Order: sequence, then structure tokens, then C-alpha cells
Amino acid sequence: NKLFNFSEIKDILLLNEQEFEECRSKLEALSLLKSYLNKDGVYIFSLNAPLNANEISNNKIISNMLIKLITKSRYEELLKLNANYQFDKTTINDVSKKFYEVFNLENIIDLNTKNEELNFNSITLDELKDKIEPEQFISQYTKTNLSFSQNEMIRKLKRMKFNNFSINAFIYYSIKINHSVVCKYIEKIAEDFSHRNLYDAERIDQELENVYLIKQNANKELKNIKKNEDESVTREDLNCFLDLANEHDWTN
Repeated sequence: NKLFNFSEIKDILLLNEQEFEECRSKLEALSLLKSYLNKDGVYIFSLNAPLNANEISNNKIISNMLIKLITKSRYEELLKLNANYQFDKTTINDVSKKFYEVFNLENIIDLNTKNEELNFNSITLDELKDKIEPEQFISQYTKTNLSFSQNEMIRKLKRMKFNNFSINAFIYYSIKINHSVVCKYIEKIAEDFSHRNLYDAERIDQELENVYLIKQNANKELKNIKKNEDESVTREDLNCFLDLANEHDWTN
């Protein structure tokens, strides 16, 4: 990470000091920017993804502000174009064709290898997230049958309307953080996304990856502080880094 002074940032953004502070305040108020100040007086800025159409519609303050800016008819038109519509899959049947029903496997699998068992070990979990069922995803990692709690966790997340890709993304995040499938941890993260009305699998996957990278950088910073014998890690330091990683509510 590169350090910039305020003059450099203002020059890059082509803003004077007053304009910079006004923009910063507005971004913070809209939860698009988080600002942190460490004990050395260094500011750390963390950019957040903007709200999607569903999240905006659930935020009365921002909705009213947008209606005043662009009129109600235009606001409703944009919401309809960009909303992520959900429907109850438990009351309907999936009649989609399966791969083997459409394509001739004899023509796809090489004759020299078709009798060999396909080896998924060469494929990473990251690559499998959007390709297989959560039950298969967990088994691929644990190499065992699923436990009762793991099956219950998957059923709970499906009732919350998360698709397979999203559930696998939650599971993969737990594996990267805890080196295991921690069901309560996964459910807590899923509940956070559900409360934010965020169900888009691509966005969930990207957001979890961003949080993981921030957490890794925060851990590196903590290690660097610990190496300095003249300094000690304070509770304020730890809270700052945990806030950056968004991990206060995602505990085991």
C-alpha cells in the first residue's frame, strides 16, 4: 500500500481543500467511504461498494433524496431496470435440462480417458464455487460425508433464498479464515447479507474476497507492529484493523 499526503490526493482528484472535505463528508454519509485515523496521525480510507437497487429501495432516506433529485417517476423507472427480483423456489419445480440430457458425453470425453475417474483435485475450490452443489463443495474440501449441522446450515441458507454459488462463497470464506467449515460463522455472515437484502452471488463473492484481502493486510500490519519492541499493540489498534476487515460481527 502506498502512502499519499492530502496535497497529492487533492491534485489527483482536481479538488481544492474545501471541495475535498465536502466530497469526503458526502461519501462517508452515504457509506461509500470509511475513514480511519491511527495513533501516528495517518488516515486510512476504505472505499465501499455502492448500494444496489434493492438496497436503495429499502433505504428511505436515500430514496427520498433521490426522488427529490431526479423525480419519483425516473426513480421508479431506474429501480425497475436494476432491481434483483427474487421468487420462492420451494413452491415450484426445476424443469431445466441437465448437461447429460443435451450433450453426448461419448463425443466429449476422450476415448482414452472416459473410463478413468474424473479428478477434481486438480481444480481449486475457488474454481468450483459456481459449478457444484454446496454439499459437493463441502465434501470436496473435507473428503468426508456432511455432518448434520452442515446439512442444516445449507438448508437454512437456501430458505434464506441464497443460491448455490452464494452459499459456496460463504463456505469458502469460512475455509480461508478458519481453515474449516464453521456453520455458525457462515450463518452469521449470511444473515448480515440477508439483512442488507444482498443476494447477488457475484457481488457476495467479490465483497467477501475484498474483506478477506483487507483482513490479510490488517494481520500483516499487526505483525509489523508486534515486531517493533518499542511499541505494543493497543486495543484501539486492534479494533481499527478489525473494523477495516468488517469482522466485528463475524466471529466464531
